[in-house]
This record gives sequence, structure tokens and C-alpha cells, in this order.
Amino acid sequence: MINPIALSGSYSEQMDVVCQASEGILYQQRGTLIRIRDNQIDTLTATSLQSHLIDHMTPVTQKLTKDGDVIEVPQKKFERDLCQHLIDRTQIDLQELEYVYRCPVFDEDMVVYSEHGYHPTCKAWLNTKDLGFIEPMPIPEAKGLLDDLLCDFPFADEASRTNAMMALITPFIRPAVGLMPLFLITAPSEGSGKTLLAEIVGMISDGVHAEKMIAPSNDDEWRKRISSSLADSPSVIIIDNVEDLDAPSLAAALTSKIWTDRILGSTKNMSVPNRAVWFATGNNPTVSAEMSRRCVPIRLVPATERPADRPFRHTDIERYVIENRTQLVRAAMSLVYHWVMAGKPLVDVTMGSYQVWATIAASVICSHGYTGALDNRASLRTDEDDELRAFIEIWAKNPQARKCATARDLESMCRDDDGDWLASVRGSSLHTGARSRRVSAYIAGKVDRIYGCWKICRSQDSHSKAVTFYLESLK
Repeated sequence: MINPIALSGSYSEQMDVVCQASEGILYQQRGTLIRIRDNQIDTLTATSLQSHLIDHMTPVTQKLTKDGDVIEVPQKKFERDLCQHLIDRTQIDLQELEYVYRCPVFDEDMVVYSEHGYHPTCKAWLNTKDLGFIEPMPIPEAKGLLDDLLCDFPFADEASRTNAMMALITPFIRPAVGLMPLFLITAPSEGSGKTLLAEIVGMISDGVHAEKMIAPSNDDEWRKRISSSLADSPSVIIIDNVEDLDAPSLAAALTSKIWTDRILGSTKNMSVPNRAVWFATGNNPTVSAEMSRRCVPIRLVPATERPADRPFRHTDIERYVIENRTQLVRAAMSLVYHWVMAGKPLVDVTMGSYQVWATIAASVICSHGYTGALDNRASLRTDEDDELRAFIEIWAKNPQARKCATARDLESMCRDDDGDWLASVRGSSLHTGARSRRVSAYIAGKVDRIYGCWKICRSQDSHSKAVTFYLESLK
């Protein structure tokens, strides 16, 4: 018999016995019963729980013989009803498991974990068996390995190269940083190495190719694919060949530590931790204003008409990464480790909701001589932002409208000697009133936003209830 456990009494008492005997066999994730299977998190059903338990323990029940003796009788399987009760139980006395990592990681206190198996302090399962014992290497050796790895990528500027180095170390600090922005790798043409660069981060952190998805055509499909991807605890997710990066569900995922969605074909919801490192690639994609503030740009600009035909130092870089993965893991981990040992010196960077990640990642990389972290984020400013800024400059030149502008005033200012502004907002209606209402609604959505030295403000007459707008100078 495998690990016999005596089951008697009520289902509640039997469940307590099973939970006590299940350390290292069963875990919970936000109240959901899970297990580690093929080094991934697997949500259990009553049927799979029956099979999983019988592989690790034997249920034993007590029976009374004809002579009045009590004997223990091994059972072939656990009762299905008992397994279903365990799954439905709201209070589960099991260890909490949030995510699976496939490389050494640093927690919020910057303590490093590298041993294969479950780590209760950071609530993580580390699949590092293939890496063996990982120890830091000297910084010159670590930088040499990583610089050599990236030498074939034609970074447009120093900021893009530094941001790529930040991407390399991000899987190692992922438990420490909470929210994560999206690394947006762009180029003017195909064959520049965009997807390959993202793949390399995944192969170093995971040892296998990262999960890729093609950008869906609608937001509902975005939501479904995000849910499906996060359910498998991926270290890296790549959204490939993006043309128009504008997805409310993706924007929500990038500002959610826990992703919640309805289970397909069910009325129940799933809630899973979002600890992935997100990438998107595209040839000069358009980026919405909502997404631009959630992105870290990495720009590749090959100096040749046919980028895929250019000579490479690493002719088969994927094979090189797989064969040298342990050393590359050591190199990336070493950059973080030596920064911690140096007292965690900080650099001054700003990135809104992603401030913790930006501060740690930029500080680690810049402490080792790299420069320009996040300096190219202004390149993601959208055409819409540029057009609105231009319109506000026109608005600010009108002293009367600057103090009080009606909807008709705003629509009128869109048409002046310098250009035709906000045409897509105003629409093609021949009626001035319809165009004015659309411009007014658009500007109302920008109230309290700051553009340059001007803040858009709104006022409403207490009697007529008429709404007007004005610009507040911040000089």
C-alpha cells in the first residue's frame, strides 16, 4: 500500500485527513485545488483528483468483522463525492501556490531562490532541476555573455539596447515587481529580429520556446486568449505581428496582478495570478493612447534592404541559447545579485503604475554601466496625442476661448489657417451642431488632462446647465 490513510467519520473529517496527508501533493491557488503536473499548474476536477490521490496514497476504511473485530480495508480509489467535496470546499488547508518559474527568482525582499521545488515564502514552484546549482559569476563575465548574445540585433538607439537588457533580467525579478508593462519590439520591416529577441528571453527563462499568440481581431477574443495563456503559468507571452495595438482587455491585463474571467462554457469565474513577462512585436504598428503608457519600446533598425539576409555572429542563435542556457541564466541572475550586494543603488525613472518594476529593472541595468533606460518612451506618443497638442496650442492663442469655449467655439477652432484639426473626431456631418457635439464630447473625455503647460478644464452654468471648457495655465 502507498502511504495508507485512514478515512472515517464525516466528509469534513475525511477531507481534513486528506489535506494533512497532501503536503507536496496538492496545493491551492486562491481557493482552487491544483497540482503540479509536467512542471505546470493543473486545475483539478473530481475525476483527475481521484486519479492523482490514488497515485500517492491509499484510502483505508474500517470494517467490523463477524467476530466483532475492527479491521482496516484498503480501497481501490477515493470516493468521487469526497473528491468533489474537496474541490467545492471554500476553506482549504493546503499550501498556497501562485506561479511556476523556470529560472532562479528574487522575491520582494530581493532574496534569491534557485532550488528546484516548492518555496512557501514566495508561494512559487521552481522548475530548475535541469539548471543544477546556480551561482553568480563576475560582472565582466556576465556582461560579456549578454552583450555577445545581443550583438546581432540592430538596436536603433542606446535606450532600445538598455531596455532589451532590462527585458532579459525581468523574468528573474518578476515576483518582486507586481505589475509589468509590455515590451513592444518594433522595426520598419520583417526579418529584423523582433520575434527572435522576445523568443530569446523566453528560452533563457524557460528553456523552451515562449507561448505566442496572433493579435485577435476583437476584444472578446483578446480576453479569451489572455485567460487561456495565463492559466498555464507562462513566464513569457509573445503577441506576434501586431498592426494596431489597441485592446481594452490587454490593457486591463497589464494593470492586473490577478486576472479574473468567466470560465468558457460555465457561469463560474477563474482567477489566476498574472506573473508573465509580456512582449508584442510589429512592423511600425499603431499604438493607442491607452496602450502607449503601458509599453516599453525596443526599436530595431537594420541598415540593409533585406534584414534577414544580413550576416550574423550567431548563425543559429536559438541553438546557441539552448546549449548555453545555464551560463546565460547565471549571467542574467548575476546582474541582479551583484546589484543587491552593492546595496541596491537606485536611479531616477518614472513609469506610473509600473514604478516598482521600472525602478528595480533600470537600477540593476544602469548600475552595470548601461545608459538610457526608458528614455525612448516618448517615441510611443500617438498621432492622436500630437494632433490634440497642436489643437490646444491653437486654442491657447485665442484669449477669449482660452477662458471660456463653447462646443461651437471648439468646432470652429478646429478649422483655421494652420490646418484642419480633429477631423476624425468631428466626423463628416454637414450640420455644425452635430460636429460641435462630437468635439465637445471628445474634449470632455480629456478634462483634467495636462498637455504641455495647459490643463483642460470644464465648467457648467448653475442655471442654464450649459457646459463650457477653458484652459488653465500651469506656468
